[in-house]
Amino acid sequence: MELFRRTLAGMLMLVIAVSVGIWVQGRFIDAVRLPTHTRMIGATYTTLSDPFYETINDEIQMQIKSNGDLLLVRDPGQDQERQNQEIEDMLNKGIELLIVNPVDYVGVTPALEKAREKGVPVILIDSKVDDPELVTCTITSNNYGAGLLDARHLISQTKNARIVLLSNSDSFSSWDRLSGFCQTLTKSGNDYRILELRDCGGELNRAMRAMVQLLETFPRIDVVMAVNEQAALGAMAALEEKGALSSTLVYSVDGSPEAKALISEGLMTATSAQSPLRIGRMAAEVVYEILEGKPYLTNIVVPVNQITQEDILPYRPGVLALGVMLAAVGTILSKCSHEVDSGFLSRSSWQLYLLEGVLYSASALIFQQNCDKIALFAIVDMVDDPRSLRQKRFLSAMIVVYLFCNMDAATSALHAVTLKQYLAFYSLHTRSVLQLVIESLSALEMILFILYMVLFISQQTSEKQEILNLNQQLQQANEQLRIYAEESAHTAQVQERNRLAREIHDTLGHVLTGIAAGADACIQMMDDSPEMARHQMELIADTARNGMNDVRRSVKALRPDSLEKENLSGALNKMCTSMAQSSGAQIQLEESLAGLTLSQDEEDCVYRTVQEGITNAIRHGHATRVQVRCHIEDGVLEVSVRDNGIGCKSVTPGFGLQHMQERMLMLGGTFWYENSDGFCIRAEIPLRKTPGSEKRKQEETV
Repeated sequence: MELFRRTLAGMLMLVIAVSVGIWVQGRFIDAVRLPTHTRMIGATYTTLSDPFYETINDEIQMQIKSNGDLLLVRDPGQDQERQNQEIEDMLNKGIELLIVNPVDYVGVTPALEKAREKGVPVILIDSKVDDPELVTCTITSNNYGAGLLDARHLISQTKNARIVLLSNSDSFSSWDRLSGFCQTLTKSGNDYRILELRDCGGELNRAMRAMVQLLETFPRIDVVMAVNEQAALGAMAALEEKGALSSTLVYSVDGSPEAKALISEGLMTATSAQSPLRIGRMAAEVVYEILEGKPYLTNIVVPVNQITQEDILPYRPGVLALGVMLAAVGTILSKCSHEVDSGFLSRSSWQLYLLEGVLYSASALIFQQNCDKIALFAIVDMVDDPRSLRQKRFLSAMIVVYLFCNMDAATSALHAVTLKQYLAFYSLHTRSVLQLVIESLSALEMILFILYMVLFISQQTSEKQEILNLNQQLQQANEQLRIYAEESAHTAQVQERNRLAREIHDTLGHVLTGIAAGADACIQMMDDSPEMARHQMELIADTARNGMNDVRRSVKALRPDSLEKENLSGALNKMCTSMAQSSGAQIQLEESLAGLTLSQDEEDCVYRTVQEGITNAIRHGHATRVQVRCHIEDGVLEVSVRDNGIGCKSVTPGFGLQHMQERMLMLGGTFWYENSDGFCIRAEIPLRKTPGSEKRKQEETV
């Protein structure tokens, strides 16, 4: 099954790769075919900090790059001398055509003259110059019409107003816009009063300072007409500071996303929108018409349109691209859910994989975007373990990042407003932060993919190694268990053998000793007192029967029968009495065990110790008197068996003594013996905490 899965995944990868390769070859064959030489075109604008000129440049850049040519772009920062120097530098680098938006329509003349000297055509963007003969083609918006549209909207709002104008004396387009505005108001015949025309250079900071001064000069200002939206933003900042923005109508020209955002919020009244995208496309088309010697227009006027609050687009940035993203992510989530429920790779899972790959590829083709990375995501998803939900979530996050970084895909295909343009709705600082986020995510996109592949390979390798290690550990554990089982079985056999030997010795030895001693007494009394001999034989029979019961008990549970029927105190008294009767020896028992509760192994140990001591005294010591003591002191049970027998010169521990010692050691006790004035064995057993013993201690305390 694993081999089949890998083989099928490889085949799908090959099919997708070949399909993408064929499409790329057919789609971009003309783009990758380089011309005989790379053309170099120069471009310079008043400032690229203005989204209007930035959009124009991006459109030109895209067209020129697609033809395999190079566009040199310079930003003079509204400094004419700097712009002239940049133009000269580009001419020296060998540009074949110059695109220029001059800072000063008069000050740019020396640079344009040098361009004519070198035979370099000039395309003028959104402006006029002092000497039109220096320009090959002029592309401008309908600046007069822009002012006209703003004026018409003002007329529809009020029939009288006090108006200030914010101009840019260095720009022909500024005068055209103000001319269209003022002439239209004059023709209306209404009561409109121009309070002052103030030059701010079309700059935000200068416009803000100028507006502050105007508000100090004129107590009432109804309308502000700015020649561009940078000037309008500066004026609005001053009005907001003075608390007069809500009562002032503000008009501008350009139609930037920033202006649209302000209009949608009701802060700006209206703007006459130029089309930087259209200007950029026309400029790029004229570039190649001129370079290739084709017919071209020398003066192109791009129409403008009025934008008010009612004209703002009803959707926000990236809605269409977000739909594509949700569709793609939806397939992944549905697939994940299916695989989690099923728990294995099924035929329907492979169908979802195929659908995923088709969706990604189709999205890339439809929206004219490169599909290499998204295709890689689909491929990785297909070869990945379908049961790993964590990896599925990680891959889904990568897909989201990729699509978010390419949100312009849908909008570019539909010729809608791009994400970059919508970012201009915000302030310069906010726009910079958002752009930084987008660029960071774009870099993160590839980093995530590389990281995913590294983790995927590492995980596969580590899993295989872990399986090998676990198998090895399992084998070692099995071998250790086998050895341990053998040792445990042997140890159990030895322990059981020793235990049985102890029990048999303690049981049969005791019984046989009693029978032997009783038989010797019967022999002696046979002739002198047959009745006493008969009585002694009866005692011997009872001892034998009790011994048989002990033997049966040893075989069955290896516990003295007496301890089964009575407590330890009763069993000891019964044993001493029986041994005394059967042997004729005097056996004295002193014990204080009443009310004491011992564990079974403790009772067995005490009983067998006393039993073994009495048996040894009678059998080996030929004792006539045996003293047995069992008492408790400081939580220790002390046991002693002392006799008046013959004793011995040296003691060689036999089976009985060894077993007594073993029993004591098992309970954590001590055992020793003395060979003086007969024979004595002594033992001490530390008592465990038992319910009976605790109760006894409490009673003693009370």
